[in-house]
Amino acid sequence: MGRQSLRLSKLFLFSAVLGLVFATGAIPSASAASTDCSLGYWKNHTDVWPVPYTPGDSFNFVFFDQGPNVTLFEALNLNGGGENALARQAVAALLDAARDMDFEPSEIQIRTSVSEAFESGNTEIINNIKNDLENAIIACETED
Repeated sequence: MGRQSLRLSKLFLFSAVLGLVFATGAIPSASAASTDCSLGYWKNHTDVWPVPYTPGDSFNFVFFDQGPNVTLFEALNLNGGGENALARQAVAALLDAARDMDFEPSEIQIRTSVSEAFESGNTEIINNIKNDLENAIIACETED
């Protein structure tokens, strides 16, 4: 799905939610409108993952045939450091970027940098990208 299609999907979803609010007077639940950016949020709220991602999507497919052979949800649950830590942070950051177009880095920047880090096999590069994504998630959580 191209970036234009993704934007249209997000616009459609926003319009649908807005229409629901006007039609019913109900405001979506806090979990649906949450600004939580953490790994834990995405592990516990798989029902609100942003389009086009689902918990069952292949990590390898999303990240250009690089990284562990697991689903996006399984990547959030990987233990340990190094490549597993990068996979966890990559999924959380990707979902944050998909939900919020102002999130930096963008979806394609996340996908590309993570793919290149895995492809390099270089521990320093893997840890640097993981730290960058972790810092972006922390910055997202402290915004208000």
